Amino acid sequence: MPGASAYVRHVYGNAPILPRSTREASTVFWQQQQGDVLLTYESVARFAQRSGLELSYTVPEPNLRADNPVAVVDHHVEQHGNRAVAEAFARYLFSPQWQGSRHRDRVIYLTLLLLVPAANVAFQAFRSGLGAFAANLGDPALVSAIRVTLLLAVLVVPLNTAFGLCAAWVIARHQFPGRTLLVSLLDLPFAVSSVVAGLAIALLYGRDGWFGPLLEAAGIPMLFALPGMALATAFETLPFVARELIPVLEETGTEQEEAARTLGASEWQTFWRVTLPNLRWALLYGIILTNARAMGVFGSVAVISGNIIGKTQTLTLFIDDTYKQYQTQAAFAAAMLLAGLALVTLALKARLEGASAE
Repeated sequence: MPGASAYVRHVYGNAPILPRSTREASTVFWQQQQGDVLLTYESVARFAQRSGLELSYTVPEPNLRADNPVAVVDHHVEQHGNRAVAEAFARYLFSPQWQGSRHRDRVIYLTLLLLVPAANVAFQAFRSGLGAFAANLGDPALVSAIRVTLLLAVLVVPLNTAFGLCAAWVIARHQFPGRTLLVSLLDLPFAVSSVVAGLAIALLYGRDGWFGPLLEAAGIPMLFALPGMALATAFETLPFVARELIPVLEETGTEQEEAARTLGASEWQTFWRVTLPNLRWALLYGIILTNARAMGVFGSVAVISGNIIGKTQTLTLFIDDTYKQYQTQAAFAAAMLLAGLALVTLALKARLEGASAE
């Protein structure tokens, strides 16, 4: 019996594989009374192939959780469907009417979700003029918050870059007991609430915690101090570099590295001259994401730091504190700084994606 794709083409007369957006388009197509269509999926034919059944019924029920549709058939036509309806629907998919409606909906969604809030932040920050904005940026508390935020990023980004490289290498290049658990643990910061993470760190490394007394004796305070804030930030930014590198390492394989070793290269030379060049764009992308997240951490740092003005207050904590005290101009000025960092991150991300595509 032929494969599933060939089977579908045989039954539905070389029907094209259609994108997932076809589902939404079929609803609009029906609502405008241009035709009554259903979508059939390759998984249906695959099931029929395995079971030995012939698709003799009128229209197989579409599986909305399956793969992309492969055929459009008329709901009310017996056997293989009405080819004219399918062709009319295919033309509608690429018509300016449907494509324009898709783009319009996306623009409206992004405008309401991103552009309007960002524009409001900019308006509030500059509402009293550039002089007031500059004066707010010169606030000693804000300057201290910026300094603490940058210091945390300088401490955490190299640490998690090194960890991400090692973790990605071990996971992608080796099979060992507990590998699945390690992969799952990488995603733990995504699953655990930021506040819960901060509380867990406080309980473990506080004065009455498991490791707190030892660290206090060594002169390394964790609560209300920079080391604890760095630990909380490191936890929240842990996955980004590793998660960017693992797919690239798995995709490139080991052939080039084995060839380099065969030619006499050491492990370090192989990594530096063969592996790292293949990882450079993914590594830079992971570093950018790690840095952006480190500057935007809030919940866990709020628990650990105590939010001490001029000492442990970060930029996000400054925004929260000043806004609650009705110092909205200062809050929006600081928010404008974070928004600027976000724009720089997006620009670098787009640049790296373009460079990697080339």
